[in-house]
Amino acid sequence: NVTTNENANWCKLNLDNSGSNVSMSYTGSEWYYQLAGLSTGTYQLYVYCSDLAGNVGLNNSIWFTVLWECINGKVLYWDNATPVANANIDLKVYDENMKFLGEGTGTTDSQGNYHICLSVDMRARQRYLVNVTATKGSYHSYLKYYVRRGE
Repeated sequence: NVTTNENANWCKLNLDNSGSNVSMSYTGSEWYYQLAGLSTGTYQLYVYCSDLAGNVGLNNSIWFTVLWECINGKVLYWDNATPVANANIDLKVYDENMKFLGEGTGTTDSQGNYHICLSVDMRARQRYLVNVTATKGSYHSYLKYYVRRGE
């Protein structure tokens, strides 16, 4: 989000000085644009705005880091170990002190596998808790496990 100190005709952003400016949307007194699909990495963001007189202002660049933690798993029926295909997955992650870190949702594939990525920084954590809930029709399972970094 960008707030201007005077009325603006437009605001645009440029990610990593790519040469491609993207127009931002305006609501109330804020200009905004949602950056989606960014992979793990560090990015540099520039924002330009034009006032009503046509003067263009540029902010100092803003550096930010996107961190993704991906968790893979498989859901099986407990009585016959067959995969649970197309189950809804709700995954929540907590640190060792039960502080909520993030959550993600997804579905299992035809073999019961899921791959969910969360925008959570777990680099400094030695241990974290993962809660997985899988539902499909009347089927409901809940799994809670701890993960230690480097294992």
